[in-house]
Amino acid sequence: MTLVDFIRLIVHNIKLLVLIPITMAGVVYYLVKDMPDKYQATTLIYTGIASGYNLESNGGGRVDYFSANNAFDNMINTIKAKETQKEVALGLLTQHLMLEKHDPTILGRKAYQKLQPLVPAQAKKKFLVKGNAQATYEKMLAATQASGSWVNGLLNSNHPYYSYRAMGKVSAKRKGSSDMITIGYHSDDEGVSRHTLKFLLEKFAARHKFLKKSETGDVVAYFQEQLAKAKAKLNGVEDRLKDFRERGRILNYYEQTKFIASKKEDITDAYKKEVGNLEASKAVLKELERKLDLNQAFFLKNDEILTKKTRLSNLIVAMTLQRTDTSKAKIYKSAGVNQAALKTEVNKLKKSLQKDVLDLYNYRHSTEGIAIEDLLAKWLNNLVSVEQSQARAKVLGERLSDIDREYDRFAPLGSGLKKLEREVGVEERAYIEILHGLNQALLRQQNIELSSNMEIVDIPSVIRQANKKMMLVILAFLVGAFGTLGFVIATELLDSTLKSPQRASKTIGLPLAGALPIHRVKMKEHHQKVEKALVNQVCNQITQQTSGVSQPMVTITSTQTQEGKSFLSGAIAKNFRLSGKKVLQINPANSSNAHRYKSDREYAVTPEIAHQESVAPWINEGETYDLILIELPALVQGQVPVKIMDQAALNLLIVRANRAWKNADKHLAKSHLPNDQPKQQRNVLVLNGVRPHYLEELVGEYGQSPSLRSRVKRIFRFEFKVKKFKVKRA
Repeated sequence: MTLVDFIRLIVHNIKLLVLIPITMAGVVYYLVKDMPDKYQATTLIYTGIASGYNLESNGGGRVDYFSANNAFDNMINTIKAKETQKEVALGLLTQHLMLEKHDPTILGRKAYQKLQPLVPAQAKKKFLVKGNAQATYEKMLAATQASGSWVNGLLNSNHPYYSYRAMGKVSAKRKGSSDMITIGYHSDDEGVSRHTLKFLLEKFAARHKFLKKSETGDVVAYFQEQLAKAKAKLNGVEDRLKDFRERGRILNYYEQTKFIASKKEDITDAYKKEVGNLEASKAVLKELERKLDLNQAFFLKNDEILTKKTRLSNLIVAMTLQRTDTSKAKIYKSAGVNQAALKTEVNKLKKSLQKDVLDLYNYRHSTEGIAIEDLLAKWLNNLVSVEQSQARAKVLGERLSDIDREYDRFAPLGSGLKKLEREVGVEERAYIEILHGLNQALLRQQNIELSSNMEIVDIPSVIRQANKKMMLVILAFLVGAFGTLGFVIATELLDSTLKSPQRASKTIGLPLAGALPIHRVKMKEHHQKVEKALVNQVCNQITQQTSGVSQPMVTITSTQTQEGKSFLSGAIAKNFRLSGKKVLQINPANSSNAHRYKSDREYAVTPEIAHQESVAPWINEGETYDLILIELPALVQGQVPVKIMDQAALNLLIVRANRAWKNADKHLAKSHLPNDQPKQQRNVLVLNGVRPHYLEELVGEYGQSPSLRSRVKRIFRFEFKVKKFKVKRA
């Protein structure tokens, strides 16, 4: 489609292209003439999700953008949640119901007047608590739990203020990549827009904090419960360990066993050493007694000496026990006996015993010539040493027995103590782990509580926005205009009719003999000139094709009826007769146009005509003509003299330009028109009812006055230097 064709298409459909947009604009204007102004309320809140400081912040921590985006999505979805919408709508309704009269800062006059019939008297009586907005709100909120309540009906309606649909106009989005969220809402009332956002901020903040607390509330409760159980278990195991220590008299098992083992080793060594000393002292004492010729009988003869000796032995044992056995030392001490007194008495007794023994001897020297006093002194010292060693050995033996008994008592206590200590360790570690988890949960809870406190950066502000009536009207006009234009262009591009001579010749496959314009009863002068020129072109084709043929015969036919055969036949006959030719025009007698177009001969269209072999029955004998013009019935009727078409010098197939060339037409033309090579060239096409602009393919601008249209057309064809030459007449 060229630019000229496009302009021509617009001009041809100008009424449609103007009427439809104007109609649509008028309808839209009627529908939106009462559209109210819009009040846009906006607010800005700071969340601190990405860059804010909290208890878990660390100086070098990187921002988790996925978690931050997830947190923002959660907040935005909470703002748009149905439960939040319900609370905001009910809060707004409660505020409006508490008004005694309209308040421009809360609810305008028109909206207040519409509110009164909206709330029935029964609902006011049931829910409204004068002077107590909170009680009214709680009653309506509780009513939403019952199906079929008036409150639920209002929420699910299309009300512009108190419905879920109205709350759905709330917009919330993150401001760039910052920590801030922009919230917006619009309505036709300034006070409603402002207070809707105020209620939204209030309900959203409370709901957000509740959700945040609920994240860790169950966790904290769980850890507290587990901590109590762990504490009880730990206390039970510690009590068992305490009882075990008390029953076993254990202060520090490992130090005590270490001390007992060390003490046993020391006492064993001391005992063995003391036994060795005792044996040595006994041997020396025995040798001294032998030298002194002292024996048991000697001591038995003197009771006093024996008594002193026994007394000395007891004192020595007492002194030894007091030094080595602490338990017996305490007994002696409590009895008022001390080490110094015992020592004084031993020394005194030793001197007395030595004197008594000397008195018994009636000789001065021993058998070996040793002084008796020296021997007695040695004997007495060894006697003391033996008694002391015996006492110490006895004490050490008792101590060793005590340590063995203590060792035997401690030995089985180790495994039980170890088991209890392991149990205490396990329960203690479990308690510490649970306590750590509880501390972490409490820290997380406190952190969430602190971070869930959002700050309002911009308080809700309202901007009046003019309605879009004119924009909608203009949009409707443009949609109508471009929609209609698109429809017109689409129908033009999708149009499968023959339209133009060039397209018809290409589609049908026959050479073009000419074309005829749309014929009107009252035609303008330039249209008549164009039609006459086109008929002349057809006649010229006939003349060229029949040149040299005696009494040539031309047939006019069509595949369908009402294609313009009679009109073409009459126009051709008239043209040739004006040029002085003798023409015989033969038309069907029962043609639908027989009353409009008169002919020289008429024939009846019967089934027998299909078998007619010549035109002799239609011509008077002896008459000759320059041209015999025969109009045949439409091929679709089937009563066509095929042999006459074979004999014709030229077969004109006329087709209307405003219809498509269908498969039936192809079949009819192929089966009736001569199709052998020599005769096929006699078949030509005439396109009828062509629009004037398509005829320019054949006649150019012939017959058109040099009007503005012609000039514009040349401009769109880029023919800027075309000039008409004037011919001077002599």
